[in-house]
Amino acid sequence: MTINSNERRNSLDGEDIVKIARKSIGKFCIEECKAYCCRKGYLILKENQLDLVMQGRKEELDCILKPLKDDTFSMFMGNHNQSCPSLTTSYTCQIHKKRNRPQACKDFPVFLTSNKIILSPRCLAVKGFIHLMCCHQFVSILD
Repeated sequence: MTINSNERRNSLDGEDIVKIARKSIGKFCIEECKAYCCRKGYLILKENQLDLVMQGRKEELDCILKPLKDDTFSMFMGNHNQSCPSLTTSYTCQIHKKRNRPQACKDFPVFLTSNKIILSPRCLAVKGFIHLMCCHQFVSILD
């Protein structure tokens, strides 16, 4: 999606911008990078998200979980042949449309803080400048 008119630019807020950016790389994530972030990384999960993400394999995959404070866990997805349990062999996410999926999964690779839009340097689309067009739009809208 391209932002062309000044009127449209002025009507967008930060959340609209990050949604456009996230949507702009969907096809790339599945077809080109093969969901690298879900195969080589880590995810912070709340205890109530474990069952959803672990796909009923929590005990079997306990070795990739590390308890943290406040009923949260770190799930490491960097071991040999161990991707996120919710990632299919066709590199799509089984929980993508679930409301209660982890916020990091919803936001990655574009994060919105109170006054900044942050692009994750771990994302291959960001590294490969796939977001370049959106970045120019961010600058023009936020200035």
